[in-house]
Amino acid sequence: MVTLPARSEVPVEATWSVETISTSDAEWEAEWAALAQALPRLERFRGRLGGGPQVLAEFLAEFEDVRRRLGRVTLYALLRGAVDATDQVASALGERARGLQAQVSGALAFAEPELVAVGVDTLRRWVDQNRQLAVYRHHFDRLARRAPHIRSAEVEEVMSLAGDPLSTPGVAHGILANAELRFRPAVSSDGTEHQVAQGTYVELSRSRDRELRRTAWESYADAHLEVARTMAACLAGGW
Repeated sequence: MVTLPARSEVPVEATWSVETISTSDAEWEAEWAALAQALPRLERFRGRLGGGPQVLAEFLAEFEDVRRRLGRVTLYALLRGAVDATDQVASALGERARGLQAQVSGALAFAEPELVAVGVDTLRRWVDQNRQLAVYRHHFDRLARRAPHIRSAEVEEVMSLAGDPLSTPGVAHGILANAELRFRPAVSSDGTEHQVAQGTYVELSRSRDRELRRTAWESYADAHLEVARTMAACLAGGW
């Protein structure tokens, strides 16, 4: 039977090098904790963004630092989980990363409503006055287009914090599809069995062997049909 190799059997050069993001789970833990502790630094700018170009430049520098570090924390957790959907440690990292994303978004929810209140014309004038703000000129132009859709700081915060629980159906669908489904082997015209999995299905479905394509499709479809109601509930709740 043709099967998928275990990750330990895959050549290192063919795997994700998550060590370039964090050298270990312990380093990831430390960065996660540091980011959670950094949120009060963002909160101290609440109600102050209209205080002038220098205050805004200081806030945006803090904002960029937190978002950049959050991106690395999230990417490390997602890549760890994508390697093996049954890895509970990696799944826990992903859950915590999503939770931290919601916390950061909630802590930053005041920013866009305050900038809209300052006024785009004022922001553009500040860009001309402060070199540190020059890189945000396009961001402020986009803000002007989005202004009619930006709600109050309170509403934006609620929507940001709701992102974590509202992602649950999508997360559940990912676990169901990538960890829980069981597929019958596909069988080629010469009788060889091939393991069907999310990582092999596309290749099998493109085989020149018609029998292999047919049995791969039936295996893949039947596994989904066996949990059709659960799958539909996940999809309806997530999208």
